Amino acid sequence: MTACPFGEAWDEVFARGGFDLAAESPRVSGLLRGAGLSGRGALLDLGCGLGRHLREREGLGPVVGLDSSSRALARAKQMPGVSCVRGLMTALPFAAGAFSAVLAWRSIYLQSMTDIRRTAGEIRRVLAPGGRLVCSVRTRDNALARHAEKTGRRLEEGTWELVAHGFCVTYHFFTRQEVLSVFKDFDIHQLSGMELAHTAITRGLPGENRFWVFSAQKP
Repeated sequence: MTACPFGEAWDEVFARGGFDLAAESPRVSGLLRGAGLSGRGALLDLGCGLGRHLREREGLGPVVGLDSSSRALARAKQMPGVSCVRGLMTALPFAAGAFSAVLAWRSIYLQSMTDIRRTAGEIRRVLAPGGRLVCSVRTRDNALARHAEKTGRRLEEGTWELVAHGFCVTYHFFTRQEVLSVFKDFDIHQLSGMELAHTAITRGLPGENRFWVFSAQKP
């Protein structure tokens, strides 16, 4: 079974003004600096959306935002000094070793496991040796995962298609072992469960909005 068309789904999301999540930007910037990324070279924000984390880029070097949604990028490009590219996470339009760091915050789990593994390979390809990844993915015990089991369409183990507020989005919910498996070609540091802010979709659902959050390094 195929998932929802990625760019089209998120064009619709952003057309409705959703998923800014700017309040998380200081936390994300703190994680990036904690991973030793300050001034280390170019950073790729993978699935940058409206540019919520591009706002907190001071001291992090040049930042490039990538997203599949033209609507989101039109907003992100309004920030001075920001470079934005439309593209897919599974086929990044960048040269090998182009970045010293990649941020994948609330993004790579929005596709099937096959595409998630392709994305992990692409992240590794565009990172320079010793480059860092800071990433968050939804856990299998996430409040939205339980909601998906009741109301969604199962595409594969852990992957569900959900329709909410009139638009269709694909989610994969990770086990800890899946994180370790998908990113087996990285040295993973600080893998931990963390409660993150609710979105318009999860607000009001029972349970915690749990994510796996980790940093990793390309050998």
